[in-house]
Amino acid sequence: MSWISLLRLVKQSKISAAVTVYHTSKPSGGNLNVHFHNNLLVRCSSTLDSHFKNASPKLSYTLQRTASTSGILFAKKSSPDLNIILPDPPKRPLSAYNLFCKDSYEKAKESLSDEEKNSSKLVIANLGKMWKALPENESQMYKLKAKNLSEEYQNEKAAWKASLSPEQEQALSRKKDEHTQIIKNKKLEKVFKETEKPQRPKRVQAMNLMDMEDIESGLVGSNAKERFTMYVQRRSEKWNSMPENEKAALKELAHERNENANVNYQKKLAAWVQRMFDENNIKIVAKPEVKSALQQLGMPQKNRSVLQLFLMSDEGRENGATISNAKSVYDKLPKAQREKFSEQAMKDKDRMKQEYEDWMGELNQKGLENYAEALLKKYRARKMPVKKMDTKSKKKKGRSKKKSKKTAEKNQKK
Repeated sequence: MSWISLLRLVKQSKISAAVTVYHTSKPSGGNLNVHFHNNLLVRCSSTLDSHFKNASPKLSYTLQRTASTSGILFAKKSSPDLNIILPDPPKRPLSAYNLFCKDSYEKAKESLSDEEKNSSKLVIANLGKMWKALPENESQMYKLKAKNLSEEYQNEKAAWKASLSPEQEQALSRKKDEHTQIIKNKKLEKVFKETEKPQRPKRVQAMNLMDMEDIESGLVGSNAKERFTMYVQRRSEKWNSMPENEKAALKELAHERNENANVNYQKKLAAWVQRMFDENNIKIVAKPEVKSALQQLGMPQKNRSVLQLFLMSDEGRENGATISNAKSVYDKLPKAQREKFSEQAMKDKDRMKQEYEDWMGELNQKGLENYAEALLKKYRARKMPVKKMDTKSKKKKGRSKKKSKKTAEKNQKK
């Protein structure tokens, strides 16, 4: 059995069971034991949860990571939903048109030639014409049948939801949210492609700047995988055998190319952000892209707080101040030292204020003041978490509103 087959079973059952059976079956090489499938199905039960604690955590992580990157499991990160099995929901019924197509698919092929019958597009187009020309009484029959099937589906779906445990309901809700986010990301990717958003350049590795002709010439293997493995081995051997001065030269060259590529990318990204603003499409621009555009406009550096200045100073290093204990260490300083840091923070704040006014004045002369203000508004905005209310809390909120209206009317009468 291949790893992909194992991962499909992992999706259907529990990872704990898969790990336990993996340890008991002791597969060798790339393929698993022949009896792995039967063992997994037999041993997949809640009693194996105790064995999972003794299983190798590295193997568990590998299974989850490989399954997620293979596109078999839904989540990329390990989540509590992996061990929650959801029962299969009832299938959505067909519409009236689809019921008609199911009954009349072969009939729609009869009026087509032998070559046209193999084209599903032509068959579907013919079905559409037949549906439009269908008598009213026959179309009503299909519509009534679809309505009955829809009512049965709603009843089955309500019973299915009622059978779920609280843990399964939470897992289902999370899965729906993740699915919604995936759809949003796909739509955004489509918009990015249409608006020609620049893509981040791939980093150049120093190892890839070596002369590869002697490595690529003598590759021998039965398939592409073996040749690629041999290529990687030879490349690493050549890199390890190189003198340190040549390695340093290649690393410096790779660093220079990456820096130049990043500068060009930031310029293109800033131009794309400005174009989105001109087209009233600034909502698709993310916060990191807004920050990059502001930096390209020459936004002044933000002023530092008292604790930030203390952490960066020699006094902070001498007292062993870190981000976690900076406040407590700072409070123990003498009053004179604390006043010194407060004065520095006030001067830095005045510096920031003056530089910001000068910067906005320069942008106003260039006609970019509205653009910069829109970017700053988006950059400073904080995304508040949306709290989902239960039906009970919604009812309570509605009652409180009614009570407040009644009390307001009574006060007006008085």
